[in-house]
Amino acid sequence: MRFNWHTLYCPAMIASYLSILVVLTGWVPPRVVSTPFVLLGNVTVPAALLIIGSSIARVPVLRMFGNVAIYLMSALRLMLIPLFILYISRLCSVDNTIANINVVLAAMPVASYGTLFCIQYAKGEVIMAEGTFITTLLSVLTIPLLTLFL
Repeated sequence: MRFNWHTLYCPAMIASYLSILVVLTGWVPPRVVSTPFVLLGNVTVPAALLIIGSSIARVPVLRMFGNVAIYLMSALRLMLIPLFILYISRLCSVDNTIANINVVLAAMPVASYGTLFCIQYAKGEVIMAEGTFITTLLSVLTIPLLTLFL
């Protein structure tokens, strides 16, 4: 695998360079320039959730709740890994506040970015949508249950 120099000049990287420059110089752009970017930034999360919702809506309900592998993955993701992190943190004498934060972060449902990537590359979109839905649904129960161990 070779490094591709063209990746340094793609639109996302150029935007990153510009944002670093704005932060380093402390330049405040005029409202005419900043307002469209703020509006665009504010619409990205709702737009991503709409895309994921439309992806989940295409999956039949029985299939959504009938996949045993998703439940096993959810148990691993939402309970076993956070409990393992808690055990390792206590074993290594990590500060309780930091350990608790790490445990709760590890117990969060599957990220929606995974679903967006699956949609973009047309690979495993349905299974990822199922995982996002089930882990989000189960996290309503597992996160409070997990905090009992903290």
